[in-house]
Amino acid sequence: EMFNTYRIHEEEQIAYIDNMYNELFDNGEGKEIPEDSKKLVKEMLLPCYVRASKISKQNQKIYWYVGTFVYSLSAAAITSVVLGILFREWSIYAFTIEFLMLLAILLMVIIANWRNTQRKWVESRFLVEQIRSAIFFVVCNIETSPIEVPPYMRTAHRPDDWMVKVFYELWNRLPEMKGCHEAYCQQCTHFVRNHWIQNQITYHADKAIDVRKISSILEWTGMAIFFIAMGAAISHLIFFYPGKEFQSKTLEELLIFFAIVLPAVGAAIGGIRSHREYSRMEKRSSNMDIILKELNEQFSHANTPEALESLLRDTNELMLRETQDWLMLMKFVELRPAA
Repeated sequence: EMFNTYRIHEEEQIAYIDNMYNELFDNGEGKEIPEDSKKLVKEMLLPCYVRASKISKQNQKIYWYVGTFVYSLSAAAITSVVLGILFREWSIYAFTIEFLMLLAILLMVIIANWRNTQRKWVESRFLVEQIRSAIFFVVCNIETSPIEVPPYMRTAHRPDDWMVKVFYELWNRLPEMKGCHEAYCQQCTHFVRNHWIQNQITYHADKAIDVRKISSILEWTGMAIFFIAMGAAISHLIFFYPGKEFQSKTLEELLIFFAIVLPAVGAAIGGIRSHREYSRMEKRSSNMDIILKELNEQFSHANTPEALESLLRDTNELMLRETQDWLMLMKFVELRPAA
């Protein structure tokens, strides 16, 4: 019901479909694909791909933004408390602000979990990847492989999950695939390599670089804040040792402020880095980049329909396992208040 009733503006959907269709077929290899296959992709697969993609991206943004706000507001709430303690005349305002921040954290987490944003994100993304694979099976006129769910994954992903049912219902509406014959085989091989394998290589290589940069920035920022907090703590011991107090109330308050607030800020940065799985995503994308390059090399030697079909199924299994592993990892992660 969630999938079928999700609202997309007609103009936006048409533009999205046309853009994807042109990326796939408005080129040298794409123009050689039979019109019947291209029509099936455009009319039967791309509308559901667009819907699943929009649902996934929208809920991913909500999940990421709520997590970021939770950690950020937690650090801000601690800052407000410290200011209320150090400056008594501000205490009523400081503690009011702290209450409002904690209330905002609680409401955001409750609403996000009530709307199942994290589950909608990961399950819709699973459907997106399966439809992406189906596009290339249709182009090659080959029946798709079944979605197999290993027993160890069934705590998070079952054979009768809604996204599996949607995919099979979608595929069963298509005509029977007769197989890729000899004359058409070479065209399909070039098309799959250029528009699936190499596109995925570029995607994972770029993603690994991007998340590595972000993860590194957050990690080094957190470390810098940690050492500054240590400096504030040791400075307080040096300058305000009992019996040898340094006569500066302003400096003392400043050091107290930094000693309390900076660890909270560092923890918030670490929480955001962990919440967005930057380190794990970098490793997964780097690994996929290596495996896909090996597959790409194998495709260069696929000169028969049997070889193409075998490699197509290997690629589909790789993509399936990657999304299933990711689904297994993320399915039971929940947003929780942090303060």
